[in-house]
Amino acid sequence: MKVVTLKQLKEERGAHKKEMQDILGLAETEKRNVTDEEAAEFDTKEIELRAMDAKIASMEKREKFRMEQLAQTGTPIGGGEKREKKEVAKRYSLLAAINAKANQRSLEGLELEMHQEAVKETRSSVGGSITGFGMPSFMLDMGQDKEKRNLVVGTDNKGGYTVPTDLSNRIIPILSPRLKVMEMGAMAMTGLTGNVDIARETARPVAVWEGENDANAKDESTFDKISLSPKRLGAYTEISKQLLLQSNNLSIDGWVRRKLSEAVAIKLDATAINGSGTAPIPRGILNTSGIGSVAIGTNGGEPLRSHLTALENAIATSDADIGTMGFLTTPGARKKLRDTKTDAGSGKFIWEEQGSSLLGYNAQISTQMPSTLTKGTLSAAAHAMIFGYWPGFMIGQWGGLDVVVNPYIKDIEGLVRVTVNSWWDMAVEHPEFFAAIVDMDVS
Repeated sequence: MKVVTLKQLKEERGAHKKEMQDILGLAETEKRNVTDEEAAEFDTKEIELRAMDAKIASMEKREKFRMEQLAQTGTPIGGGEKREKKEVAKRYSLLAAINAKANQRSLEGLELEMHQEAVKETRSSVGGSITGFGMPSFMLDMGQDKEKRNLVVGTDNKGGYTVPTDLSNRIIPILSPRLKVMEMGAMAMTGLTGNVDIARETARPVAVWEGENDANAKDESTFDKISLSPKRLGAYTEISKQLLLQSNNLSIDGWVRRKLSEAVAIKLDATAINGSGTAPIPRGILNTSGIGSVAIGTNGGEPLRSHLTALENAIATSDADIGTMGFLTTPGARKKLRDTKTDAGSGKFIWEEQGSSLLGYNAQISTQMPSTLTKGTLSAAAHAMIFGYWPGFMIGQWGGLDVVVNPYIKDIEGLVRVTVNSWWDMAVEHPEFFAAIVDMDVS
């Protein structure tokens, strides 16, 4: 169901009222009475206008109540919906919700409100229910970290450092992959409902020169579709019961929440690059049929400038170079290209020391790019590179987050397992938007 804001409804009312004025204005301009059809149309619009007035009045009452409640809780009102969500996220306590579920208590306050919001969001988008407690999708933080970690008090490197006697509010995260697909410009579509079919034009009309009285040749566009459907992506961590009790006033709450969200983001990034497409895994760019391919050799080989220009040409010859494009490859490939001259006597290297560009395009690296591929005798050592129009890759997201708390699976160790489930899918808009090398020998 489409969400209509108060502002949009008032604008719609204004347009509706103008249409009523136009009916009367036309009759006045033509110096005549309104016709029966015009009178009937005017009466219908008047009824609709009154319904809009009632809906606006109701929404204004709810908005006034919401603002009064926000004022009472001390939450800033200015800044609109985005700021309100940011303030809600700040006040939300993941540890309070985990503690409640771990001790078989009911959620209360803001945590209960967010759960109810997530239930509605999940029901309307994926048609399912929440198993544990819910968090709305706007609370998903696309960060960086691993998918599993134990947090305990007694062992310093597993959570003990976060229990203070006199401790700063900063927690040092583990080093983790840099997320690149979204940074390169992939298109995110959030708040999806049900399965989504997106029409894709596969052939366009062709103009033909015709004689003066000849009939135009019939030539029509043809279409197929891209289908996206929600697929569950889960991550979990394990938190000690003692840590839950001792970290109430520390940023450990937001940190644990961010780590779970980042675990989801890291898997999304890796899948967008090289997802197999075998259910339930979405299909990534490298496994999309029809993308451009530049092969270096039977057994792979050293990447040269000519291979990069071949990637560029593969996109251009398909008329797919329609916007800002870029390269994504491995750290090892970057090193190799920094050490490789454009030609023997130039003194210039393919990947210049300053900046992040190749052939004048944005160029980035990621440890999530494959570096253990096989090509002939180049076994488990071939590196990959993707070049393309990154906004032509779509990532869809459905519903809220389902957080399941299991205090029993590691009960003898004093750990509580927290699992987060979310729903995603992804697809390349046109395969011609991308081209890849998968056999670079960077040794």
